[in-house]
Amino acid sequence: MVIIGAGLSGLLAGLYWRDALILERSQEPTINQKALLRFRSPAIGDFTNIPFKAVQVRKAIYSDDLLHTAATIRTANLYTQKVLGFLSGEERSIWNLDPCVRYIAPDDFPLMLAERLKDRITYGCNVTHRPNDVVVSTAPMPRNLELVSIAGKMGIDRFAFADIRVVRFRLQKGEAYQTIYFPDPSTPVYRASITGNTLIVEMTTRINQDVDLNPSDMADISEAFGLRCELDLIEAKTQRYGKIAPIEERARREAIYTMSKEHRLYSLGRYAVWRNILLDDVLNDIRVINSLREGDQYTTRMKSIS
Repeated sequence: MVIIGAGLSGLLAGLYWRDALILERSQEPTINQKALLRFRSPAIGDFTNIPFKAVQVRKAIYSDDLLHTAATIRTANLYTQKVLGFLSGEERSIWNLDPCVRYIAPDDFPLMLAERLKDRITYGCNVTHRPNDVVVSTAPMPRNLELVSIAGKMGIDRFAFADIRVVRFRLQKGEAYQTIYFPDPSTPVYRASITGNTLIVEMTTRINQDVDLNPSDMADISEAFGLRCELDLIEAKTQRYGKIAPIEERARREAIYTMSKEHRLYSLGRYAVWRNILLDDVLNDIRVINSLREGDQYTTRMKSIS
C-alpha cells in the first residue's frame, strides 16, 4: 500500500497500516496545519497513545464593535461570504456558540507522528499513480482525479477554494481556551482563538500587502478578547486550501466511488473528499477504507479461483 501525503491524515493512516509507504511532496517534515486544531473527542489521542488535554472552550462573535453570544442570519451570512467568497447555506461553526469540551494535542503533534514513521516516509516525491498500487491519498481531489486520468470526466466544472493566512502569537502571561468569530468585512480576520498561551489569528489573504495585521486589526482582536498583555509574534504563514467551497454532492460521491472502485485510489481527509469534515472523522474513515479494501481483496481472490 502507498499513502500519498504526510500531513496529519496521512500520518494517522501510516500508523494504522503499518506496512504502508508514505510519499510526501515536501522536502522535510512540516506542520502544514497552522490554523486552529482542536479535537472533539480523545479518540485520536488514544489511538496514537499521545495524551490530549481536555479543556472547556468558550466562543463568541465580535461584530459592529460589540461582543455577541449568539449568531444571527446577518452575522452568519457575512461570515460565510468572508471565508468562502459567496453566500452559502452550509452549516458552519459560527451558529453554535455553546461552551464545549475540546481536546488539545501537543503543539508538535504532527512532528511526533512523523518521527515515529520516519523510516517509511519518503520526502520530495513527485507522485504518479501506478495501476497495480493500492493508494490512500490525502491529496486534494483535483490532484487525485488527475492522478488516475479522469479529471474533467466527473461532471465537476470547478473546485473553489481560498488560501488563508495564519498568524500566531505567544501570550507573555496567562492561559485560556476561547474562540471569537469576526464576520465584519472591515477586517480580513475571520477567527481568532486563544489555546493555552497561544493566540492564533486566521485571516483571508490580502493582495499586495506585506503587513499581515495592521493596527486596526490588532485593536479589534485585543478589544474583543479584552487583552491587556504583551504579544510576541511566533510566525505568519499561508495555508493552502484553507477554505474549500462545496461541490455538487452527487458528483462528489461519484468521483470518490470511481477512484476507489475502478482505480484503487481511496480518498482520505477533507481535501481528498472535498468536504469540510473534522480531523476527528479521519480515524473512522480509515477504518471504512480498510473494510472497502478488504472487500475488494476478497472479490479479487474469489475471481481468481472461480
